[in-house]
Amino acid sequence: MLGPLIASLRGLARRRAIRGELDEEMQFHLEQQAQAHIQRGLSRTEAERLARLEFGGVAQTREAVGDVRATWWDDVAFDVRYAVGAMRRAPLWTAVVTTTLALGIGLSTAIFGVVYGVLLKPLPYPDADRLVAIWNSAPGTNTGK
Repeated sequence: MLGPLIASLRGLARRRAIRGELDEEMQFHLEQQAQAHIQRGLSRTEAERLARLEFGGVAQTREAVGDVRATWWDDVAFDVRYAVGAMRRAPLWTAVVTTTLALGIGLSTAIFGVVYGVLLKPLPYPDADRLVAIWNSAPGTNTGK
């Protein structure tokens, strides 16, 4: 669980280095593909052009691979910036929503406290789980048991 978090933090700190490594890796693959075409007898210019065509768009590949390698911190930062902007544009709505959430959380906590204290909390007797109730009924009456 701690490993992915550390990897995300490291990726966030090394964002530029990761982009450079990605560019180097794509260049390596393009060069390898071009070399394969040169060995088949194509000219250098034609081999590089064909390699770029087979590889696909460099910008599209960079974006697709970057999306996969992007840390979830980028998504969180974008969401936080968007939320703060939305709250600044509608301060009354923000106050209403915040008040509603605060009341809901407070009431839920209070109700749970009462339910726990009355129904769920063990009785204040020793061996409370061993307490039993005994009923006494007159002979010949049907108690339904």
